[in-house]
Amino acid sequence: MTSGSDHASPILLRTCENPAVTLISSADLDRARTSVAGSVVRTPLLPVPGMEHPLWLKPENLQTTGAFKIRGAHHRIASMTETERARGVVTHASGNHAQAVAWSAKAFGIPAVVVMSDTAARVKIEATRTLGAEVISVPPDLYRTKAVELAAERGYTLSTAAIGCKWRPARAGSSASPP
Repeated sequence: MTSGSDHASPILLRTCENPAVTLISSADLDRARTSVAGSVVRTPLLPVPGMEHPLWLKPENLQTTGAFKIRGAHHRIASMTETERARGVVTHASGNHAQAVAWSAKAFGIPAVVVMSDTAARVKIEATRTLGAEVISVPPDLYRTKAVELAAERGYTLSTAAIGCKWRPARAGSSASPP
């Protein structure tokens, strides 16, 4: 996979402690790329000069919300059925994912509720509100539970980042399956 250069990005595999999380395939990546095209910035790979070994940076701070999280949030909302989107979306996050869900929901014209830890940075809370989401602040140990409760109460679709997963570089010649 390339982005404006002849240098391939490294393949990363997700290993999950959470059995409810499904690993992604190349087809999943292609669907995601298509769903975000024209909605998020296609950031370039930039070479870092003067390095002993090639080093490339991908400046995701160029995204509308200042972080790569917008890709996943936008793809998740784009992948919902019309019925799911019409009901609205709820998530739990305290930073970049919160803003990404708020921005994406606004882009689709749907309501969004973001449950944030009451210890979240005020700048993140205000940015999420400014993007149009209803923000509900709760103690850190309750924000996941509160999001699930709100999804049930309001009929909203729950959208979260993968929990319990870690990324590792794929070994040369390895399959796309976790160890």
